[in-house]
Amino acid sequence: MPGVERVDRPNLRIRALPEPDCRGRAAHAHADWVRAEHTAEIHRVRLDQLNAHAAQAEQRGDTALFTPYAMRRDQLAEHTAVTETRQQLDAARIALLDIAGGPEGIITERDIIARRVTAQHADINVLNLARAHARELDSPLARVEAAAACAALRHRTSRPQRPDD
Repeated sequence: MPGVERVDRPNLRIRALPEPDCRGRAAHAHADWVRAEHTAEIHRVRLDQLNAHAAQAEQRGDTALFTPYAMRRDQLAEHTAVTETRQQLDAARIALLDIAGGPEGIITERDIIARRVTAQHADINVLNLARAHARELDSPLARVEAAAACAALRHRTSRPQRPDD
């Protein structure tokens, strides 16, 4: 359409990883990350529970109960599972970033929403331009149709009427 410029829409297609191997590695890296996060959360909850039990035992002056809670809490705090979990989590995050091609390759829900809004605004702008163009075409067309109707009416009334008409 004349006067309407082409508006490029953002690419909203889901990017498929080029190789099945990459998709599998991405799935495994994500599963490792989820598992590591879960393990770390369980560890934090257990430490919190042991801290709460030890604090309650200490408030009551129950050293027989406080000592095992405090010892278990200290053991768990020093446990290598925390270090291993953190290492697994970091490795999984690095693997995901590597597969995505870096932080720029990760598309968040916010990115999708922003692109969708941009595309909708682009669609609305193009639609408004097309409507304006249609109005520009409709106006001269209506004048030509009106002029043709008037001319036909004048022609009909200006010629002499024959009895067969």
